[in-house]
Amino acid sequence: MAFADAESIIRKYNVITKKLLAPRPLRLIDSIPTSLITDYFTARMLIGLYTKAMLFFITKLLPTTLIILGMPWLQKYEPRPSFRELKIRFNLDYYSRNCFL
Repeated sequence: MAFADAESIIRKYNVITKKLLAPRPLRLIDSIPTSLITDYFTARMLIGLYTKAMLFFITKLLPTTLIILGMPWLQKYEPRPSFRELKIRFNLDYYSRNCFL
């Protein structure tokens, strides 16, 4: 699960969206609902040589934040950020077994 900015991604790149069957509350760190998520899209993420289909819920983010990867995604793929190098490394063994080349 991930989130995408309506203005930066959807309108700029003419992404085709779909309606959720039922709206979902958007809960931030404090678990208090801040708005409702009503639309989504799917897209392929490219990580190295591998691609993986991902679901993006559409919401309003800061103009400098195009997407936010959700905690379930982070827990599943366990990226290793390097803040010094401003890079994210992935477990490529996992991708070679579970993603498309």
